[in-house]
Amino acid sequence: MKPHGHSPDRDFPVAQRLRTGTRILLGAMRPPAQYGVSYPKSGRTWLRAMIGRVLCGRTGLPDSRVLDTRKLTAAAGLPILKWHHGGGSLKNPSPPHDALTFDRRFEGKAVIFMMRDPRDTLVSSYYQSLKREGSFEGEIGEFVRSSERGILKWIAYHNLWNANRTKLRAFHLVRYEALHADPCTELRRVLAAMGLSDATREELAAAVEFARFDNLKRLESGARVRASALRPANPSDPDSFKVRKGRVGSYRESLREDDVSFIEDALRRNPCPLYLEHYPQA
Repeated sequence: MKPHGHSPDRDFPVAQRLRTGTRILLGAMRPPAQYGVSYPKSGRTWLRAMIGRVLCGRTGLPDSRVLDTRKLTAAAGLPILKWHHGGGSLKNPSPPHDALTFDRRFEGKAVIFMMRDPRDTLVSSYYQSLKREGSFEGEIGEFVRSSERGILKWIAYHNLWNANRTKLRAFHLVRYEALHADPCTELRRVLAAMGLSDATREELAAAVEFARFDNLKRLESGARVRASALRPANPSDPDSFKVRKGRVGSYRESLREDDVSFIEDALRRNPCPLYLEHYPQA
């Protein structure tokens, strides 16, 4: 089965192709007007792929550019959007939870903020750090208890962003779980926040189909996307893929009961308004 995708339309009018190229060149010289922000492993590669598929279709650029959101937003004539972890890096050296600071580059910008259940996020972050980056060695229980990578950092990061929301031009929160439940509706909402409010049902459905996890895994295995982020560290190890499982609640397969209890206790002891607002039943 071939990965779903499309080739650039060779019949795009010459004037449109020239306009697209000019927009990309001019966009490269301008700072981002908006940011896509998330704690690492909150599912943003999936969202990026869906956004990128819509914009590739709009601009005639090939699907190999699907993760190059900055160029795609420029080509589509939208405010330039750049993805950023916003201070939540897990790479070495990784700041501890009590040393996070808000970066002033985000002030006055619109932010699309992606959030995911911390238990799933931490499991995915663990495999990213262990298998892809080599920035952590140890058991997953040590990881979730680590000040540099665990639940206390997840809480501090989300509290930092919540405390600084008033400094932003706009703050659009999208939950990973809501994206799973109704991807077309959530994608439409994100695109509208980016400045593209006329996405059709056909465009949305095609983007959701393109970004199915089995298709993204095939794209990653075949290196068919121009982005180093979408490369497996070890093609024979499924846990080394950027696109690993993409399921809601899969943390139960990796965390022990005492690990889950530690996370849940940390959330009770350290109130996180964004978590309490968007995961009231967790």
